[in-house]
Amino acid sequence: MSALGLLEQKHDRLFDAHPKIEVVYEDLADDFAAQIHRIQAFLTLASEGLMPRTFKQAKGRLSELILNYEELKRAFSGSPWEGFFDD
Repeated sequence: MSALGLLEQKHDRLFDAHPKIEVVYEDLADDFAAQIHRIQAFLTLASEGLMPRTFKQAKGRLSELILNYEELKRAFSGSPWEGFFDD
């Protein structure tokens, strides 16, 4: 497991006794309205039709968007950040 995954597990254990919800950026970018509704329901808030103020600028696979993707992937291999290169 990556160092990033281990950190996530560690922090999940710290909050085991508390209600929590996982929010993933990619899910928000893909379907903002559904994710915001889910978050509001978790927080027991009235559902509000919210709109994002920022938008994902680039769409596509990172390996297609970053010119030296393979070079960076090799450079970060074995580091805590290697998980960011699973395209």
